[in-house]
Amino acid sequence: MGYNAPSDQTESLRLMAESWKGALLPRVEVEGAGTFDVEEGKRLVLAIGEDASVDILHRVGL
Repeated sequence: MGYNAPSDQTESLRLMAESWKGALLPRVEVEGAGTFDVEEGKRLVLAIGEDASVDILHRVGL
């Protein structure tokens, strides 16, 4: 018939999303240090410090 029921479309989209999961990582560009892939959900301050190896002198509680 050529018609996909909504549940079929939803399942197709879910499978497509799973196949792309992890394929596209967020990127952080640090001036003077380059561009780095960062795992999804990682805090920006950690991405700069750990992935880009840049000491940003981050302080907490001051």
